[in-house]
Amino acid sequence: MARQTQKVTEFIREQVEEEETIFSSLDMGYEEEDNLPYEYERIRLTDLEDQETYTGRPVMTEVQSFTIDDDGEEVTKYRCKLYLIDDEEEEMLEININLKKYGDVQTNIRKGAVLYDFITSIKELESPGFASLFNRINKVDLKEFRDFLNDCSEATIKCLERQGGSFTYNSFIFTKIKG
Repeated sequence: MARQTQKVTEFIREQVEEEETIFSSLDMGYEEEDNLPYEYERIRLTDLEDQETYTGRPVMTEVQSFTIDDDGEEVTKYRCKLYLIDDEEEEMLEININLKKYGDVQTNIRKGAVLYDFITSIKELESPGFASLFNRINKVDLKEFRDFLNDCSEATIKCLERQGGSFTYNSFIFTKIKG
């Protein structure tokens, strides 16, 4: 992994040295995400079919903020990402988990949200039937789940197609996790 990071850093340095710009105040950076093989083919959750499974080594990122343009107005959104890395096929599944606010502690997560499926499916593997008693998560600290998943050697998810009013989206649940 260190050699891959060095290659990326060298590539960026070469690009910066060759780049001429009239924007002298522009200062770009590169932040390495946790243990991700950037040379692998990247697959998105939207690329999977309903009920399709995917297995790989899980890596969950810290909570991130990003800005989007919403009809001319800049809006800040929050998410964390879950990757399942398949070293044998040299590919990784990337899943965006949208959040209501910045930070690890998230509150009032309703059934139907990708975050709800993510959390309750892990809890279901620990205690089958437990999550079916509830329809919302009052509070969760994502750091516990990130620490747990980043210590696991393998996880399998199943893609679930969901209907959200006038649109369809993909969610997922864990079906198997190995320590």
